Amino acid sequence: DGFSVEPYLPIWQSTPLLPREAHFINLDLTMAAYAMGSLDAVLQHGTASLDVMSRLDDTTKNDNRADEEQSAYNLLIQFGQYRHSLESYAKDPITSLSVPVFDTFGDDKSVVGAIFTTMYWRLFFAGVFSDSVRGLLCVLENTQGQQATYVINGPNATFVAEGDHHSSQYDNMFKEIDLVDFFKGSSSPETRTFSAIDLDARFIDYKLRVYPTDEFKELYVTGEAKEDAIAIGSTFIIAFLVFIVYDCCVERRQRIVLDRAVKSTALVSTLFPENVRERVINDDEARGKGKSRQIAFRATNISGNQMIGGPPIAEKFAATTVFFADLAGFTKWSSTREPEQVFQLLEGMFKAFDAAALRRGVFKVETIGDCYMAVTGLPHPQADHAVRMAKFASDCLDKIAQIVGDLTENLGDDTSKLTLRIGMHSGGVTGGVLRGDKSRFQLFGDTVNTASRMESTGTPGRIQVSQATADYLILAGGGKWLTPREDKVFAKGKGEMQTYWINTDTRSTTSDQSRSSYAQADADAKSST
Repeated sequence: DGFSVEPYLPIWQSTPLLPREAHFINLDLTMAAYAMGSLDAVLQHGTASLDVMSRLDDTTKNDNRADEEQSAYNLLIQFGQYRHSLESYAKDPITSLSVPVFDTFGDDKSVVGAIFTTMYWRLFFAGVFSDSVRGLLCVLENTQGQQATYVINGPNATFVAEGDHHSSQYDNMFKEIDLVDFFKGSSSPETRTFSAIDLDARFIDYKLRVYPTDEFKELYVTGEAKEDAIAIGSTFIIAFLVFIVYDCCVERRQRIVLDRAVKSTALVSTLFPENVRERVINDDEARGKGKSRQIAFRATNISGNQMIGGPPIAEKFAATTVFFADLAGFTKWSSTREPEQVFQLLEGMFKAFDAAALRRGVFKVETIGDCYMAVTGLPHPQADHAVRMAKFASDCLDKIAQIVGDLTENLGDDTSKLTLRIGMHSGGVTGGVLRGDKSRFQLFGDTVNTASRMESTGTPGRIQVSQATADYLILAGGGKWLTPREDKVFAKGKGEMQTYWINTDTRSTTSDQSRSSYAQADADAKSST
């Protein structure tokens, strides 16, 4: 009787120990203004709670307490930072934290006490970062509208003032956490901490926002990023330019190689008929000695020695017409000319003949001095081989007349007197690659020898053909092209031969009917051969 029924919270145990004096033993914590909120949450709800922020110099003021009681409160408040002097934290915000103590762990537990401590926020922020982290500004704010600002430089924290004092230029550059949620989440096996009673935010909740400062900006925001970007960009541009140059060089090299390959292939094509050329290439590749067709037939040095060892590359062609042309008067003319002038004439002449041969389907065999040798009817059979060659021979006469006329002014008046002596003979030949240091396609047989006799016994400016060639032309409807030679020609091993002149001014294109007759006769000739 006479005792109050209000809660009474004396200090039961403390660390460090309180003096054993009556005013400490009888101290009622429910009367501590800075702790009443958190203790009320403990007593009424049985939950842990933080209290509002208070200034240390306000809580230690005498508010009509007895001197002994006030000194006990002051001493109790200092326990939160007993390693430091009270004067150092006189202006700092502090907050009490109260946690209930229950009589049992069951569901019907009751609060029988409270664990109470004073939090000094400056000490809470101190020792978090290393010396290298400087210039962070922390704003502490609770749901009661209280704010406090701290600056953190390494392990040291400094109280700035009450309120939010961050710079407005960093309004959008902050990190915010909820302290109640943070404390709840920090209790885990990973952090080796456990809390059977979570903080209750119903009474009060705290949030912490971290902002950068100018010092932080100067320390971490430098021009290195810009310099790195410039360096990376420059490296990329240089690499791109190097790639472009390299690509151009590669493309140029490939173009050179391709041009050489095309030229080599074109030259090889003039040296070998298509089917013979393919046989040579296939034979070389089969033995693994040729990396490419261009290498196998290097225009400047076609090495037949590498090809020797396989079977001979030769074939019989039953129906052909062989052509020889010699520049009459060339020997005498060239003896009075410079080498460059001689080759100017020969190159111009042979180039024109080659173009005409390509157009007529004539295969150029070789040139020997001023002599030009060609053949039709190979590598593929040509039913009109004699007609083709007659037209080609007539083209050559026209070309040489035009060429010597154009060169007379530069090479001398007697150049205009130069003309061709042409001979042709038709029959079967043996053709193949005569392998050696300078391999070439060669023709052999009586047909070749007779064609050579037709040229050597001919007349400058005229085309002389044998009886065999004349027969082919007559069967093709070209009899009006021919004029029999009045005298007989003597050929070694053959005796006297009747030959014919081709009248270049009266030749004409054969009709389809004539071609058909010629083809049939040509087939009969092949069969008899």
